[in-house]
Amino acid sequence: MSRSYKLRLSDKYNISPNRYAELKAFCLQYEEKRAELEQLYSLSSVPPEVAVMGGEPGKPTERKAMRASKLKREIELIDRSLEAVCGADIGIIEVLKKNVTLGYGYDKLGYVPCGINQFYKHRRKFFFLLDKEKE
Repeated sequence: MSRSYKLRLSDKYNISPNRYAELKAFCLQYEEKRAELEQLYSLSSVPPEVAVMGGEPGKPTERKAMRASKLKREIELIDRSLEAVCGADIGIIEVLKKNVTLGYGYDKLGYVPCGINQFYKHRRKFFFLLDKEKE
């Protein structure tokens, strides 16, 4: 039987549990998005088999550029929200980023330059700002 945790998103942040789950899943795709973006920017060509068969209709370069643009916007959205929450404190940004994008719990993060209550306060504010930016 799996555990269920009640979200402690205070009334001032007003994020529903379903919206929180959506934002959390969005953040957990961060590394996948970065890898795909890197792959889109790398030199590649259409495999000969696809070229002979005709491949997909449309313009492959245009599709790649549109996908790369979308991925870049989503990655920047997460990064901007992290910077807005933490300011110039790079130490907190890095551990918060590991928490929200890799799913590491507070106890698995190693050295955290603030207390647990302040860390989770930053985390809640991050999801609040991400929710507002993503709308």
